Amino acid sequence: MTASAGAWYRVGTVSVKNNNAAIVGVGSNWQNDFIAIAIGDAFTIDAKTWYEVIAVNSDTSITLDRGFEGSTASDVEYAILRNTSGTILTRIAGQIAVQFNQKQLFLDELRNWLTSDDDTTTLTDSHGIAHVVKTVNKIQALTGTAATADLTTSPTDTTPGRALKVGDFGVGTTVGISFAGEDLDLVSAALSGYYTNTTLNTPFANTFGAFSFIPIGTGGVMVAISTSSETMFYRAKVSGSWRPWQELYSSKNTNLNDFTFSQGDVKSAYVRGGIKLLVDLPTSSFTSPTSITATGTFSIIDISNGQTVFSGLTPTIDSISSPKNLVVSFSGAFDRTLNYIISADAGGATIKANF
Repeated sequence: MTASAGAWYRVGTVSVKNNNAAIVGVGSNWQNDFIAIAIGDAFTIDAKTWYEVIAVNSDTSITLDRGFEGSTASDVEYAILRNTSGTILTRIAGQIAVQFNQKQLFLDELRNWLTSDDDTTTLTDSHGIAHVVKTVNKIQALTGTAATADLTTSPTDTTPGRALKVGDFGVGTTVGISFAGEDLDLVSAALSGYYTNTTLNTPFANTFGAFSFIPIGTGGVMVAISTSSETMFYRAKVSGSWRPWQELYSSKNTNLNDFTFSQGDVKSAYVRGGIKLLVDLPTSSFTSPTSITATGTFSIIDISNGQTVFSGLTPTIDSISSPKNLVVSFSGAFDRTLNYIISADAGGATIKANF
């Protein structure tokens, strides 16, 4: 509700009845306003006839010193002259009461926030705006109790409920952790973490690298990276046994510019201009190939019937080749409405991109 601290109080409207001293307010806040209406204040609706307030019953009910002399009416504008409630001492007392009530409300809400078992509670700020917040009990349930937990006693301490320190299981350290025998095969769920400089059962010849083990059930996955060759390996532990290391391949350890076709190997192709059959061969170069070196010959097969259309053809580089894509072409008369594939006539046919 709107507050009024001036000499006149006009908040809301009233309903009045002829010869009835009870006044009903609508939208008023007579008892709990910033400065409440008091006995001795003067009430009027026309500034001609005045009544003394002899009781403030609630925010919407006051009693006059005599029955209302006018006609019965609703939603009437009114005014209350603060004869009593407008004095300096009354104002000071009202302001002190408001501040005290706000302080007490905050303390009650704060106590409830600290002790409540509910998930949320309400805190009211100095502007009277209520905010729904999580209780301390709920915050502790969400964040756990790491602040009061025992710390781990070693970098490989697996005691449940203990708080980790920097370096435990290799986390946050540049050295890694050591374990019995420095043998990667001995790493288990109890010793999952990050390791460096191990000596046994590494996937590469040198002994230096970074390793991590992620437990999954009774097994898990280990990843290893060599610090010298910059190669990456992985393996899985299943039913208590390690599977062989597998190397991850990339453009660093794979030549994507040389293409070898075994006999019967096929590649999809497409027609251009009716006299060329083109084949795209993705490369690893950021520059366009300038020529090709080809060995062996290829056949052209119509996919719709499996028939060989041409055989013994040698590819040439096409001008539409671009970075990351070598385009080779075969000459002949081709039907644009058909789909074709190329196939090596014999094993070991190759196409090499030159840059």
